[in-house]
Amino acid sequence: RSTLFPYTTLFRSFFFEMVKAFAEEFSERYKASVEKYYKLLQDGPKFTEQEQRENSDYKSQELDALYERGMEDAREFQNFLCDCLLAFVKQISRSTLNCDDLLPSRDKDKRIERLATRVLFTKNSLYEVLFKLIRIKHWDHEKKLKNAFAILRDNSLTDFKASSSFCLTNEDSPYQRAIDCINYLDTFTNPYDKYDTVFRVRREIYHSVDQYWSNKGSQENKNRLILSADQLVPVFCYCLAQSENYKMKAHQVFIEAFVHQHLLKYGEEAYYFTTFTASLDFLITTAEKTQARPKDNTN
Repeated sequence: RSTLFPYTTLFRSFFFEMVKAFAEEFSERYKASVEKYYKLLQDGPKFTEQEQRENSDYKSQELDALYERGMEDAREFQNFLCDCLLAFVKQISRSTLNCDDLLPSRDKDKRIERLATRVLFTKNSLYEVLFKLIRIKHWDHEKKLKNAFAILRDNSLTDFKASSSFCLTNEDSPYQRAIDCINYLDTFTNPYDKYDTVFRVRREIYHSVDQYWSNKGSQENKNRLILSADQLVPVFCYCLAQSENYKMKAHQVFIEAFVHQHLLKYGEEAYYFTTFTASLDFLITTAEKTQARPKDNTN
């Protein structure tokens, strides 16, 4: 192993230099265009209504093309890093153990991709441009989510039709740890850290439920304290509305683009991630229905 150390050190240095070069090239290629669109969306278009109609289709196609190129470049480089790392691991395996496969191929692929992706997004400049590009592409969804939060942020768990066992009655700030966890998503630049954080939200919800009923000294039937998907969605909706993290769609797209597809489709984490993202759409639908409902003008 000591004879291999210089090679592993050299490979590590080469690996990080490749990532640095790609991040710089990606930023140079896309940052100016992304900032232009981002400023335009923040400030609002400087067009008359007629000009806006005439330019909307062209601008939309231009943005779609920019988005597709940016995401494709990032994913291709992610795959390239995975291939480089996998080839190196295989070579090390042969040299040290005379064995091609230390893990089942699927597990190896997932571990290799997680490691390569973690290295890829060590460069904040790459993440900032890419994440902003995703936000621009899904700007309308972000606006709908902001609107939903404004309408529903004062809703209680009962308003979201959560089961009475999970309403945590008389708690000052129910599910506060889960709400804080949602906002931690903004601190991570790695899609796997974001994915793990979504799963952690579920754990914090379970922790809050267990602690609540333990403190009450209640013998609440344990079967009633098992959160099914239907029971979990209202709690997720409440936590999301309280967090007011309107970037959630961008977090979702970023995770789905760069986390191994097997992790997104199978297993406990995938189940809760799907439930969590479904809660975003449910929030928007609920807000739209609430907004469309005739107001009661009776005194």
